Amino acid sequence: MESKKASAVLWSLIIVLLLVIAVGSYFIFSNGESSSESSENIVSDGESAGGESIVNKNENTNLEENGDASINQDSNEGSPSSKDSLCTDSDGEDYFTKGVVNYKTHEISDRCLYQQDTNYLIENICSDGIPDMIKIQCPSPSKCLEGVCIDSPENCFDSDGGLDYYVKGKVTAVGDESSTSGGFDYCVGDELSEKYCENDIIAVPPKKYICPNGCSDGACI
Repeated sequence: MESKKASAVLWSLIIVLLLVIAVGSYFIFSNGESSSESSENIVSDGESAGGESIVNKNENTNLEENGDASINQDSNEGSPSSKDSLCTDSDGEDYFTKGVVNYKTHEISDRCLYQQDTNYLIENICSDGIPDMIKIQCPSPSKCLEGVCIDSPENCFDSDGGLDYYVKGKVTAVGDESSTSGGFDYCVGDELSEKYCENDIIAVPPKKYICPNGCSDGACI
């Protein structure tokens, strides 16, 4: 009787032990799945965070690009001054001074234009960093001569004062600046061609003069 009782107790213990093992295994397995899910969530969150990081990186890249763009924009905004520096005018908008506009490798001088019996000044200027021009009539009683408005009753001008064979002169006349009749005195061998004004116009032909000691660079030696 006592052995049956001991046997029953033993079986009860075995059953309880099996139940404990079963329950423990269940919890262990459940915790393992939970841990796995947690790990997956962590990985998923990490990937999500990584995605956000990529987005942020892209945003930073965009910001950097925008920053570069703003720098370039600032640089472009500063370009007018750079552009202005490419164009310079020696006299500004001064009708009574002959100026020269320098643009890159070009030089553009103020000049006179005789058109339809009217004498104009072509005043070259810089506008928005590039060459431009103003076409005007010189304020009366001024007139345009060699790119400048001058106050003079005369229309013909001789820089050496007339028939001076020992000074190289230049003759110019209002409305006749592009004519071959004006210009500098010049030599042909020992013969000097002296240009001068007569009756307030350029004399044609120029005065021929044989220099006693030879002629050089538009004047007798």
